Amino acid sequence: MDRFDEKYFVYFDDSDFFFRVKKNKIHKTFYIEDVEFYHKIGSLSKSREKKDKNKYSPFFIEQMTKNHVYFLRKQQTLFSAFLLFYAFVYFMVRFFTSNNYPKNMKTFKLIISSYFNGLKIKV
Repeated sequence: MDRFDEKYFVYFDDSDFFFRVKKNKIHKTFYIEDVEFYHKIGSLSKSREKKDKNKYSPFFIEQMTKNHVYFLRKQQTLFSAFLLFYAFVYFMVRFFTSNNYPKNMKTFKLIISSYFNGLKIKV
C-alpha cells in the first residue's frame, strides 16, 4: 500500500501515493502552513516545447493524459467513472481553447490515443 505505483512513469505518481495514504488512514498527514517549496515544473522531463516554451511537449501531453485517466480508473467509484467521461471532454476543450497545446492534428490524435492508453492500463 505505501509504495509508489510503478505503472506511472512520470506525473501523478505522487498524487496517487498521497491520495492512497490519506484514503486508507494508515499514516497521519500534516499540513504545515509556513513551509514553502519551490518546484521548477518540467525541468527534467522537458514538459515544454524547445521552440515555443508556452506549448506543452508531446511527452508531457502523453504522460499527463494517460496517467490522469489511470489515476481516475484506480478509484473505482461512480464519481470517478463520471470524472473519466468529464476528463475526455475536458481534454478536448482544452486542446481547442488553451494556448498551451500545439494546434495540429498530431497533437489532437496524441491526446485521444493517450486517453485510451490510460484506459488500457491494468488496475
